Amino acid sequence: MTARLAALLVVILVCPAALRAQEAAQITVRAVRLTQPLVIDGRLDEAVYRTIEPTPPFRQQEPQVGELATEQTEMWVLFDDRNVYVAARMHDSAPDRMVADEMRRDGSLFQNEHLVVVFDTFHDRRTAFYFQTKSASRCPRPRATSS
Repeated sequence: MTARLAALLVVILVCPAALRAQEAAQITVRAVRLTQPLVIDGRLDEAVYRTIEPTPPFRQQEPQVGELATEQTEMWVLFDDRNVYVAARMHDSAPDRMVADEMRRDGSLFQNEHLVVVFDTFHDRRTAFYFQTKSASRCPRPRATSS
């Protein structure tokens, strides 16, 4: 995978409507080529996370569209010859109040705490691959969508 292809692959949104919330100030996320293999263990303690700056600060979709997020999220997009990696450290000052009531496989996550990663591989803002995960329970399968 070339650096050019990886750069075209990456358009990241917290959710589909976040693009509309950030139209005034376009956000660019850069994928960084790994020089050493990652250990996939959920810790995010490799040197790359200390040396590479995370993505720009996240913005709210609700309740204050476009305002800085009230909780910090650090996210990195990395790649090697075979894979693209998205790593995120999502801080929460009150994790006991986190909403995670949708437990069905492939259920809608939009009322729960969640992260959605969207790859606009054709850079047309119409078709994309997206992956979503939530803080608890099962994760929906990856899907392709066209809007």
